Amino acid sequence: MDKTKRFGLRLTNLNEQKKGQIPCPFSHRDSYPSLLVSPPDNRLRKLFTGKSILIVLDDLWEENPDDLNDLVTMLKLGTQRKVIVIVTTRDEGIAKIICGPAVTPYKLEILTDDMCWTIIKQKTALEDRADKEQLKQFGREIAAKFGGVALAAHSLGYMLRGMTSDQWESVRDNCIWNLSTQKDPSSRIHKVFASLLLSYSHMPDWLKLCFLYCAVFPKGCNIVKYDLIHQWIALGFIEQSRIFGSM
Repeated sequence: MDKTKRFGLRLTNLNEQKKGQIPCPFSHRDSYPSLLVSPPDNRLRKLFTGKSILIVLDDLWEENPDDLNDLVTMLKLGTQRKVIVIVTTRDEGIAKIICGPAVTPYKLEILTDDMCWTIIKQKTALEDRADKEQLKQFGREIAAKFGGVALAAHSLGYMLRGMTSDQWESVRDNCIWNLSTQKDPSSRIHKVFASLLLSYSHMPDWLKLCFLYCAVFPKGCNIVKYDLIHQWIALGFIEQSRIFGSM
């Protein structure tokens, strides 16, 4: 069933459309003037009224209780409508504020080693490789190092895709798995850090420069994709292509 047909509104962005960003269906002032000049709560009330809406807030990190309570209040605006809100967060305190006393947050369990191994097989297209039998033992042992964290499995899976069996063995035996700034080297936070550090260490030099350059932007900054690419080109990190030559 098409979920967009079941719910009366598909809201992607209330900001004006910018090049390289997600298009905004409400960016035309002629069509929706009141939505762009009214306070956010008034805009949401107009959008919510009389509609069934599904809202997904993925990876919520806002820690200010007042802002979180304001968010909950805004999501309750409108009349004669049904609003279903799904929120994901790694912070239990945030989950409790969003859910309130009436709803118990659902805590996802960590992945099993077999689940992490399945992610690796998918990301590396293992079944299409001629050396898949040789890689299986290395892959299972690598998967056991992720601590059940999906992000670690995804990041390493992409990296392993273009590697030889010797390189898989090198990843398995890398000392990064045993290094940590945390008190508990077996913690899930360390597993994510180790996997991301391994991914970074295997990037080509030009890609490392592009990755590091993103650190100049403040946390939460809205980065315009094509502007960032042009900055990489201007700094000589990447070469200009025909696609971006006329933009």
